[in-house]
Amino acid sequence: MPDQILAWNKLALSQQGRSVLGSSAKISGANLYTRLNYWIVACGGNPLTEPPTLVGVETPSTATIVCQGDTFTFKLDQPLTDNGGIELVIEASEGQSNGVSRAHAKAVAITMVDEPDTSVEDIRAAYVARHGAPSAAAPKIFFCYYFVNKDTGEKSATMQAETKWIAPASVAAPEISGTTPFTESTQVTITGPDGATIRYTTDGSTPTAESTQYSAAFTLSATATVKAIAIKDGVSSSVAEKTFTKSE
Repeated sequence: MPDQILAWNKLALSQQGRSVLGSSAKISGANLYTRLNYWIVACGGNPLTEPPTLVGVETPSTATIVCQGDTFTFKLDQPLTDNGGIELVIEASEGQSNGVSRAHAKAVAITMVDEPDTSVEDIRAAYVARHGAPSAAAPKIFFCYYFVNKDTGEKSATMQAETKWIAPASVAAPEISGTTPFTESTQVTITGPDGATIRYTTDGSTPTAESTQYSAAFTLSATATVKAIAIKDGVSSSVAEKTFTKSE
């Protein structure tokens, strides 16, 4: 134990040890032990008893953050030189009013990405679980993000960013086509905006995102009311409706 304490104190006095805490002043071995092991455990590892060989962690690049409607994504603009053993920690604030110009200090960790690259990360679920859904009442969101070496506990410099939630654009309602009245049967087709998913019902009930998805024309052989909505980027259109009547 005394040898371990001496080893941690020696590392704390080194330039590499001081850089871990971002301090030019002296730090104790206990401070360094706590700081490194905090991140090792946070990343799912076991705390170290012997001081590690510190290798340094590069600073993340700028990031592209998209926050519109139900779309909320985070993407690093540049890849790491080597992402082996690296975790990306993303912190975000609660939504802030338009008058707030700087609230990065309010950001808290919402998710961690193992061995990050330049892939688009969907962070909506993680954000909503911590802060609730973004809204027009408090649209500005402030971010802090950084890399952590999960083997040594070293942390990179922190990058800051901000974004603003954009209300979704409206989606045009689909069009329902088919012959009515009809004698034996009729083919029903539904068309909607490019890139939209169409959901429909034939029992007169209001369609939702869980209703049957339209993929091809279908046949009706009895009187029915068809209702449909178009969904794009998480936004639903108004309900289109048409009644098809079978002649006696």
